[in-house]
Amino acid sequence: MRRIADRINGDQKAKEGNLSRRADGKLDTVAEGMRKAVGQRCTGVEKDFLERTVLLDGFTYLRRLHLAYRHENRLLSISYNLEWSSEVETDAYFHEVGDCVFALEAKGGLRVKGLEWVCRHGELSAEEQRAYLDRLSNPLILDRVRALDLHSLAVSHQDGSGTWQIHFGTMIGSATWLLIPPVMQVIRIQDAEYLRLAELVDLLADAVINN
Repeated sequence: MRRIADRINGDQKAKEGNLSRRADGKLDTVAEGMRKAVGQRCTGVEKDFLERTVLLDGFTYLRRLHLAYRHENRLLSISYNLEWSSEVETDAYFHEVGDCVFALEAKGGLRVKGLEWVCRHGELSAEEQRAYLDRLSNPLILDRVRALDLHSLAVSHQDGSGTWQIHFGTMIGSATWLLIPPVMQVIRIQDAEYLRLAELVDLLADAVINN
């Protein structure tokens, strides 16, 4: 019985490995789309398995945009959910505020009435916190979040690090392997959407650094 179970587990791992390699190729396509969309502002792409880092220049804050597939097993499919992240450096305009985390939440349950930034962690004064929430609620930021249908958007800072972390997920660019019919599908990202993603990171960075 143990040998049978080991063989089944081995077959399953091999199958998932093959699918992940196919998904890795799809992630190449996503990263290449970003490179083409931003043109000369892309200086290169670093590769790792199911991860890519697009190197950029010519944006105000954005220098590196990290893409990663996080896979999730479902009944008749495997989803490779696309997560984006970037580490942006602070500058002379930044006043240290200690550890803090801000996240964007959807309000209204199944019928979302709106988006609202909240402070999930931090020892900021009420005035500092309100100023951050106001800057992050800039219509230019919220418009891009809605247009791109982002989820899990958060910005965080560690005391004295000299950087802010920006993280979010998108449906566009994500890949799904379907059992019936057996096919790997990717939700294509348009050139304009790549540009909005890059603009969003720059806008978020500006909101948290210029405090």
